[in-house]
Amino acid sequence: MQRTSALETTRLQLTLRRAAWPVLFAALMAIAGQVRIPVAGSPVPITLQVVIVLIAGATLAPLQAASAMLLFATVGALGAPVFQGGGAGPLHLLGPTGGYIAGFVAGAWVCARLVAGQRDSIARVAIAMAAAVLTIHSLGMTQLAVWYGGDFPLALRQGVLFFLPLDVVKIAVAAPMVAGGAILFGGRGGSGASPRGDDPR
Repeated sequence: MQRTSALETTRLQLTLRRAAWPVLFAALMAIAGQVRIPVAGSPVPITLQVVIVLIAGATLAPLQAASAMLLFATVGALGAPVFQGGGAGPLHLLGPTGGYIAGFVAGAWVCARLVAGQRDSIARVAIAMAAAVLTIHSLGMTQLAVWYGGDFPLALRQGVLFFLPLDVVKIAVAAPMVAGGAILFGGRGGSGASPRGDDPR
């Protein structure tokens, strides 16, 4: 009886921990969006949100990572000022930068899926993060191009090309941090204290 009770307690703790990580990363996304640097001639600003997406994708399971970004988007759509520059509301999702928010959800999932628990490999983490960045920009550029009347070259110049060098720097900083943390605290695959738990999704 005591063993069953202890097992149930452990399962409850694991469930709560898995639920807590998406909430934490959603909150970090909201904070990162307030650090905003406008870019002349572009509706897309520089923020720290991509860094949070990359770290979430590299440290959480795919479902957790996507859930964190989806929670962030949902809270913002419901009116909380969590989007970049304190933006809020459903219209923000339909605006010129709304595609990037969708890209955050997809990019976090892609990154987590490609990392596949092997967070101690800098190369693997960096490749996964690069794929996430391309996913974010693909969705972001597509919606931006719609706002530009289908002018994809203009959307590419104003919504992607300017930001790629910055994204390379973000990956160069974030990938070693994630891999180093996995080795230091969890060993291969980040076992032990990993926020991923044993959920492969």
